[in-house]
Parts: sequence; structure tokens; C-alpha cells
Amino acid sequence: MTSLNEERDLGTLIAVTKGGDSPPTEVVELTNSSNQSRLSLSSPIASKSLNTLVASHEKHRNEQIARMMAFFRGESLDEAFSKLKVAPTSRPTSRRLAPQDLVERIFDDGFSDAYLNDGESMRILLFLYAREYFANDEHRRKRELTIFLDSRTTGHQRLMRVIEFKHDTVLSDGAFQEWMDILTAKGYLGNDLHAGVKMIFELFKLQIVFRRQLSGNCFLQAAAVMHCYLLQMGTKRFDGIMDLTRYVRQEYDDVQLSAYTLDDKGGTSVRNLKELLLPRSAIIIMDFVDADYDLVKEFVELPATLRHLETYGPALVSNFKCDPDFMEYGNNQRGQELVLPLFDGQQDESKQLKGGHAMVLVAMKPVGPLGDRHWILLLQNWWERMQFVEITAEYFVSSQASLIWAMILPTEMPSTLPVTKALYAETHVDGCDSLYPLPLDGESE
Repeated sequence: MTSLNEERDLGTLIAVTKGGDSPPTEVVELTNSSNQSRLSLSSPIASKSLNTLVASHEKHRNEQIARMMAFFRGESLDEAFSKLKVAPTSRPTSRRLAPQDLVERIFDDGFSDAYLNDGESMRILLFLYAREYFANDEHRRKRELTIFLDSRTTGHQRLMRVIEFKHDTVLSDGAFQEWMDILTAKGYLGNDLHAGVKMIFELFKLQIVFRRQLSGNCFLQAAAVMHCYLLQMGTKRFDGIMDLTRYVRQEYDDVQLSAYTLDDKGGTSVRNLKELLLPRSAIIIMDFVDADYDLVKEFVELPATLRHLETYGPALVSNFKCDPDFMEYGNNQRGQELVLPLFDGQQDESKQLKGGHAMVLVAMKPVGPLGDRHWILLLQNWWERMQFVEITAEYFVSSQASLIWAMILPTEMPSTLPVTKALYAETHVDGCDSLYPLPLDGESE
């Protein structure tokens, strides 16, 4: 006698047949597309059970999809997203899928229980399936969705921020004016400039913009802010700055979204800047990773650096290695009065943290008598309590960072770029500036 054992779970249909003493008279195979389970029919009795088995599976599928569709209550996908507080995905390459299409795909991939039993999981699934996340790579889609649905993972937490926020959040907590007052008191702005100070906002009459990061998204912040300043230099007006939250949601393809949510590989600040500039724009790179003595000496004495700042304006600071003191300063200042910190001396390379930080060089200031003059660099940063930081030239060299200037100014904002005119905003994206080796202009990354 042939026996049939059947299991149904989240659209999974597994059937196993065991043959008797007689050889099989018929072999039929049914493979479920979502999990590649195999239904083998090796006898007439099992073959006759096929119709019943398939009908049972279809009934189960229809019942589950009906339960999943009950949430919509006749609403459109946009209306459902609004109810769930999910900012709608609006990638130009995405089709406008109907709710029925989405829930059927979610069921067929085996995620109906997660959809029905957990609110955050429902939001993640609707968002990713609406943008057709890895639609042509079933294995990768399922593997990464399993990670995203686990609330314990960093990928889950990062993706939820992308899902919840449609654009950068405008800040109006008074910190913008506080920092402007600090820069004025330090002689970087206003009528009472410090003797010899070179500040791009004064040299080129630029509108200052501040950005605040929730976590490691400096690779985007630095590129966007520098592009904003370069565009002002090229157009002589303020046309806004890239809205980074919208940029990630709309312009990142699935590979990029996966890289920065799951692997903390958002890209390099250099690459992001080059993508915003004109095609084949020339850049100047001063690289201090394993730099020889002459280059370090030239930087410390600063003639080329000062000349570039006066000629080309701001410089992107890429892959700045941070020691614990630098990293911890911002955290220790929470709740304290805002101050402009100064870091001098040399970093202890053995204590430098992995990864790199991206900022923008915006000013240089000479200090000390003529015979013993040294220079302070003012870097714009993105940390809530450390929007600007002063460092000595020696400290900068020991950070092993690179300075990048753009030689050709942009003259218009790219038409596809999401833009905001918020002068102070918070960005809801993650990722750190990528590690070396830093690609030179024209090399592949």
C-alpha cells in the first residue's frame, strides 16, 4: 500500500510517497516555486490524490491571501502606506503594483505569517515588495528579507528608518544660530575676523548649511554639503542641497540599499562627490596614508593647502581616522553648552578606530607669532554636539586622511536630484565612509 504524507505551512506543500513492492506505474513531479519542495507521485493511488492535494493547497493559499488583503479594506497601496506610517517608495524604475499583487508575492515567498503576525514585518514586506526588491533573484531576496524581519539585526533597524521617513527632517532647535555665534566669536565670521583667517563662507559669500547625522552616514553628508558649496560658487546663488533621505529611497538600487543597510558599505565620500559633479570633473587629491616626509612637511607648512583653499574653496576630508578621544567627545557633550573643540598633537595610530570619517575643510587660521606660526584647520562635521572642530595640521596628518578639491565648479543642480532648502536638517540614513585603498581619479572602485 502506498502512503502519502503531506505538510502545508506558509504556502509550502511537501508530499512524499513511499512505494510498495510493485514497481511504480507512473511518476509525476510537482515543484512549489517558493521553496523548491518536490511532490513525487509514484503510484496510481498517489496520482489520484494529486487533484485533492492541489485543491487543498489552493484553498489554503486563497484563505491566507484573503486574510492578508483584509488589512487594505479596499484601500490603495498609498492609503495603506499612510495608515502604516510607511513613506511610499517612489523609485522611477518601480511599477505601480496593486495590493493583491504584493500579498500574493509575499505569500508565495513564504512570509505570510510574518506579514499577519507582526506590524513592523508587514511594513518591511510591503515596502520592499512595492519596490520589487531583487525581483529577479529569489534566493537573495528571501535570504535578505529573513535578516530584515529579525528585529535584533542592525539591518532591520536601518531599514526601518528608511521606511519611516520620506525626507530629511528640518531642525529648529536654535543650534544653528548658536554655532553661527560660536564661529563669529572665534573670528571665523562677521566683521571682526581673526587676522589671516581664510574662511570659504567669507571668501566666496556662501550660505552655510548644517546637517546632523543619527549614525554613520558621513559619506553622504560630506559629499552633499561640499557639492552644495561648490554649486553656490558656480552659480552665485543658493539653490538648495540634496535631500539625502529621499536620495537613498529613490536613487539607490537594490544592490546599494542592501550594501548600506546590511553590510555598512554605503560607499566612499569621494565616489559620491564625483557622481554629483560634472562628468570627468578634475579633482586634486592630497593623500596622507603612508605619506612620505616631503608631502607631510609641505602640508604642515601649508602653502599648497592654503592656496587650494583660496582658489578652489572647500575640500572634502575623506577617510579621516578617529581615535577614541575624538569619537567620544561628541557623546560626552550631550546636555552641555556648545563649544568648538581643538585637537592637537598626533593621534596614536595603534588606538585609531577602524573605518573612516568624512568631513569638509572650510577654513584655516594662523596662530602664534610670525617666527613660530602654525595653522588651525576648521572642519565641518555632522555630529549633534560637534558641528565644527578645530584641529592642528599635525593632528590632521596623523589621521591619515585625504583632502580632495574640485577644479571645475558645477553650474546647475542635476534635474533628477531631490533637493531641500533646509539650512539645518537631520538625515535618516546609515553607513560609514569606506576603507582604503582610495581610488584615484579615473580608477575603478
